[in-house]
Amino acid sequence: MFHKIKNVMAACNYSLIVEFDDGTIKDYDLNPLIEQNEQFKKLKENELFYNAHIDVDRCGVIWDDTIDISSEEIWDNGELLDSQTKEVPNKKTLKAFK
Repeated sequence: MFHKIKNVMAACNYSLIVEFDDGTIKDYDLNPLIEQNEQFKKLKENELFYNAHIDVDRCGVIWDDTIDISSEEIWDNGELLDSQTKEVPNKKTLKAFK
């Protein structure tokens, strides 16, 4: 079963804040992928990272034709955020989704 994405926000330090249909919010750090994968290194060019958006089926986040990440990867490896306080564990306040 795929966890459908409701909203995504590209946050500072190459982190994605992702809200799923069930209200779960996760913080996914892309830095390891950027360091290890040539394709993901492009996210540091021309602020491409901040163009993150949800794919048509809502099963992933995409940037262009060559860079994407599945909702399951984010679900399985993202850090759970408190959906009530909307605060990241290091006390950065989560901006409201559009």
